[in-house]
Amino acid sequence: FGWGVALASVLHELPQEMADYAVLTGSGVGMTPARALLVNFLSGLSVMLGVVIINVTEVDNGVVGLLLAFGGGVYLQIAASECMPKVYQLKLSAKTHLLCLLAFVLGATFIGLILLDHKHCEPNGGSGHGHGH
Repeated sequence: FGWGVALASVLHELPQEMADYAVLTGSGVGMTPARALLVNFLSGLSVMLGVVIINVTEVDNGVVGLLLAFGGGVYLQIAASECMPKVYQLKLSAKTHLLCLLAFVLGATFIGLILLDHKHCEPNGGSGHGHGH
């Protein structure tokens, strides 16, 4: 479970932080590169704070399942309500709009596939999956 979440976090955070940096240094915000890097670094520390909290508290399978579901729902809500409407406001071809929608559906599907057979997502936490909790 831990390595899968770590890999998913890295694969998500790297492109997100690069995009955040581009937005922060762009004409809309206009931060200096050094300030944008600092703000980006500080916001990225929230991931580390989450790791520390999860590792120092006793978290049972039910709570882990709820956290995963909540996190996935947040990603889908942000993508559907913030990102996709902005994509459709752009003057893009119908083919490009369709590719953007396909990328959204593909991302949502990958999130679902990752959790499809995950023991923390079963009502009773699964059995025999080698965790000590």
